[in-house]
Amino acid sequence: MKHLTLLLSLLFAALPTVALAGATPVDRLSFGAPVSHAPLYDALQDANWFEPLTDLGDAARNLTSLDATLPAPVARRAMDAVLCAQDQGLVVEKLLLVDMAAPASTPRLWAFDLSDADKPRLVLRDYVAHGAGSDPNRDGRAEKFSNRPNSHMTSLGLYKVAERYHGKSGWSRRLDGLFARFNGKARERAVVMHPATYVRPGRVGRSQGCPAVSQATMDRLEKAGLTNAVLWIDAEDKDLEAAVAECSQKRKGEGLARTGVEAWSLATYTCPAPFGIDTAALDRSFMG
Repeated sequence: MKHLTLLLSLLFAALPTVALAGATPVDRLSFGAPVSHAPLYDALQDANWFEPLTDLGDAARNLTSLDATLPAPVARRAMDAVLCAQDQGLVVEKLLLVDMAAPASTPRLWAFDLSDADKPRLVLRDYVAHGAGSDPNRDGRAEKFSNRPNSHMTSLGLYKVAERYHGKSGWSRRLDGLFARFNGKARERAVVMHPATYVRPGRVGRSQGCPAVSQATMDRLEKAGLTNAVLWIDAEDKDLEAAVAECSQKRKGEGLARTGVEAWSLATYTCPAPFGIDTAALDRSFMG
C-alpha cells in the first residue's frame, strides 16, 4: 500500500494543477519554468485512468432505478457477480435476475439489457417457478436450496444462458452454472430454463429445480435476445453472500493493482524527466 500511495502522489504531482483556459495543462514547478505534461495527461485519459473501478453501487442503482420493486441488496449481489464474471472474460449483455426470497405469487423475474452499461434497459418483469424440493411447505415460498442431483431444489448463483434446444416443453435454454459450489451440476441435473403451462398469473406451480416461465415470457426473452446472457438466482443465503463478497474483494484488489501498474508504466514512459527522480529505482521499489 505504501508503494501505491507513493505512485499516486507522483502521478498527481505530475498532472496539471494549473490549467488556463485554452492552454496546455502545465505544472509550475518550484525550481523551474512551466513544464508541459500533456503527453502524460493524454495517455492517462486514453487509458481511462480518471475513470474509477466500476462502481458497484452505481451499477446496482441503475437497475433499481428501472423498477423500485427490485430489492437493492439483490441488485447489488447480482451486479457483483456479473462484474466478477466479466473480469474472468465472460461477455455479458443481458441479465436475468430472480429473487427467490419473494413468493412465487409475485413477479420475481427481471430481465435487463446491459448492452449499454451506463443505460441498462428493463426488458420485462414476470413470474418464474422454483423447485418443489425448495418448497417443503408447499406454500409458494422457496426456503431450501441445493446443487444435489435428484433434490428437485432450486440452485442459487450465476449461470450462463447456453444453447437453445427443443425439448418436451418446447424451445428451451440450457444453463451452465458458474458458481461451482452452488450450481455447478446444472447440466448433470438437467436444470434448464423452459416454458411451462403451470406458470401464469394467479398460479405458479413448482418445477423439478428449473426456473420455468410462461410460454409468453420465454418468447419475449428470445425476441430480446439471449446471446451473452446470464441468469442470477438470488436468495437470503449467508454462504452465497460470502461467496459474492469474496469474489468482489478479489476483483477490486486485482483491478486496483492492475490499474496502478498500468498507470505507473504510462508515467515512466510519458513523463519528461526534469524532476531529478530515479524512476528506475522507484519502479523496482513499486514492483518489488
